Amino acid sequence: MLAVPEEFQLKVGRLGICTFPSGNFVYLGSAHGVGGLRARLAHHSRIAQAPHWHLDYLRPYAEITGGWMVIEAQINHPPLECAWSLSLAAMAGCYAPVAGFGASDCVFGCPAHLFALQEKTL
Repeated sequence: MLAVPEEFQLKVGRLGICTFPSGNFVYLGSAHGVGGLRARLAHHSRIAQAPHWHLDYLRPYAEITGGWMVIEAQINHPPLECAWSLSLAAMAGCYAPVAGFGASDCVFGCPAHLFALQEKTL
């Protein structure tokens, strides 16, 4: 979970100039790379000096307010982050403010892996 205090615009990698509204957000990600979950959480808890992932661009403007994690024995198809993304996209009170954010390599049709939440959505 992330909180953004006020609307702003920001250039995010190949996505270009993106507008982020103020409010609460859910970011869906995985940690299958080197170092696994511990390394990914440590990375995103800091402000990246050289942004790599889309979330790295957003982090200087967003406070981490909470999170959930699921550890699975094998990679599901679609991965859980994609299943959750598609569920959130269909849920009233959730929307993807930046198309493709966090999902540039997604092959399962996710609109994004970042969702804005209207009040009292989750």
